[in-house]
Amino acid sequence: MKAKMLNLQRHFSVRATRLLLVLLVLRMGLTTAHADAISELASFSIFDKVDLAQLAKSDVKTAHGPPMSNSRFLAVQSCYVVPGAPAQQIEALRRWDATKHRELKVFLHSDLPSNPNPANFEKLRNAPSNASVRSFVAATEKLSSNLQISEDEAKKFSAGTAGGGGPIPAPVATFWAEL
Repeated sequence: MKAKMLNLQRHFSVRATRLLLVLLVLRMGLTTAHADAISELASFSIFDKVDLAQLAKSDVKTAHGPPMSNSRFLAVQSCYVVPGAPAQQIEALRRWDATKHRELKVFLHSDLPSNPNPANFEKLRNAPSNASVRSFVAATEKLSSNLQISEDEAKKFSAGTAGGGGPIPAPVATFWAEL
């Protein structure tokens, strides 16, 4: 579950990066007295050459970013152009909820701070009672190899007593929150 939460956190980091890029591109269109937005984009991102006219006509441009501190993490940068004012785009990103898009296979969505702690994962206990969550709980309780956790991480799981109500028992939620 923590892997899913990390994926979700990375997803939000990517969304924030996209927002910054959108704001840069929109700023260039709104004010011509400021520095060239494409040069500015190149100064802090992996995109050293971007054709703004082509980007405005196409889909999202993505590229691998620099390596991260953990081999499980993947840095990806995205750049795209969207119509509308920056305030509209910011509000749309704030309202976005991955659980409303079944194709993403997200069963719980929550905003996390930049440095989350175990208390930030309390909402795990509020996951829906569905087949995906039950399968996830069963895999955790059996320490299935599908979980993609190390042997040291697996040793931290303690089945304990299953109290706590909800589809994710307290020991499972605590394990993933602390992992």
